[in-house]
Amino acid sequence: MRNWYVISTKPKKETQVERIFGQADFEIYCPKYLKDGRRIEPFFPGYAFLRFEYPGEFNLVKYTRG
Repeated sequence: MRNWYVISTKPKKETQVERIFGQADFEIYCPKYLKDGRRIEPFFPGYAFLRFEYPGEFNLVKYTRG
């Protein structure tokens, strides 16, 4: 059964991690907001929410780039 977990990402790599897990058919949530009216910034820098099966998919998540 897949549950939601908070994962830590490398600095400024939230978008890359979101793209990689999205292509691998994982559900990922990385909330963003508009800063200064023009830049999109992550709401929780360095973190994202990922839905995966623990412990079955843990190694795949742990060793994903970013």
